[in-house]
Amino acid sequence: MNAALRQKARVRVGTVDDSRAYQHLMGQGFSGNWFAERFQWQYFGKVSRATLFIAQIENEPVAMLGVELRRLNNGWLSATVIDVVVASGWRRRGLLRTLEDSASAFAHQSGAAVMTSLLNEAGRCALGRLAGWSMVCQIPRLVRPAGPFPAPSASSQEALPSTPVFQVERDEACRTWRYVEHPHHRYTLLRSQSGLAAAVKSFVDGSPVGDIVEVFGSNRDPAALEEIYRLAADHLAANGAVAVVTWGVLPKAEGKLLRYLGWKEAAQDRYLAVKALSPDATILYDREVWRLQPADIEHY
Repeated sequence: MNAALRQKARVRVGTVDDSRAYQHLMGQGFSGNWFAERFQWQYFGKVSRATLFIAQIENEPVAMLGVELRRLNNGWLSATVIDVVVASGWRRRGLLRTLEDSASAFAHQSGAAVMTSLLNEAGRCALGRLAGWSMVCQIPRLVRPAGPFPAPSASSQEALPSTPVFQVERDEACRTWRYVEHPHHRYTLLRSQSGLAAAVKSFVDGSPVGDIVEVFGSNRDPAALEEIYRLAADHLAANGAVAVVTWGVLPKAEGKLLRYLGWKEAAQDRYLAVKALSPDATILYDREVWRLQPADIEHY
């Protein structure tokens, strides 16, 4: 980085008055007041524990990076990096490194064991150059046409593997914030007879594609997992979807089940990045220990 520029760059924590700066840096792409509404919901809502870091040059906001503290299901705290934006005229000048230094210090001070991020290609290239970050995997998109399912899978009788699975822990208050209070999307929560649940995304602007955003619950029976995916896809098809989409970093057994049920992989511009902050957390550099879903990107 230009040393003089680094000295001029000032990083500060965003406040409720930074809505205009947030909207300006995020740019366009959603109709209406989406970014203004999301700024309030994401950073100043009742549930989300997100902090926005803004880099300024002579009082002009030129870059930002958000950090949301999320609890993993083993008790570890994850500092999840979101909203990584550097204004076009300021890229490749080290501002992201400056912001990431502040975010890493915040994560350490908060007691996080790991930093994570779900990135597009530009984010992968930018964050991947910074110390400690590892690109764990590209995340496939899974698509199936709406329509009949095959017979119940014989794999439903197989026990799930005992490999550790790390995922974001969500309680009822978090899911109310995530699905009921979301400023842009509309979701439906479904529950199967086996006790598993699914959040599916209702259509926006007449889209014919339905999304399975999260499958959750304590029942670890593979037959129960198959049941909830069938229920979610049937619900979306009954409401007009011609295709049902999900994606994620899923355990092999779950991925195998989805392929049997007709979901096919397609490449997408999304990657899982991890930076361990403690020796124990280096296990999270292994793609096989994760279970991440579309719910883990909160604008999805």
